[in-house]
Amino acid sequence: MKLGSILPTKESVKCNVDFAARNTMEKKKAAYRAGLYGGRIQGGELRYYETPAIYAIIGRNMAPRWFEVTSHGDYPTKDPRAAQ
Repeated sequence: MKLGSILPTKESVKCNVDFAARNTMEKKKAAYRAGLYGGRIQGGELRYYETPAIYAIIGRNMAPRWFEVTSHGDYPTKDPRAAQ
């Protein structure tokens, strides 16, 4: 019986890189469809700022999730554009 290796292979690394690129492109398309433009990377994620204190990220379900920046941290909030 031969044991397998947990070390990444050239093919598995390429597969992971391709998946990450496709996922990033899908999130950018979802942001564009939601009317979010000009995202910037902050804290390791792509954020779309509505105001300096309110931003959105694109979640795993490809829908925007809104957050409010406070002195105690970032907290989920409602879509600020829905009230307009």
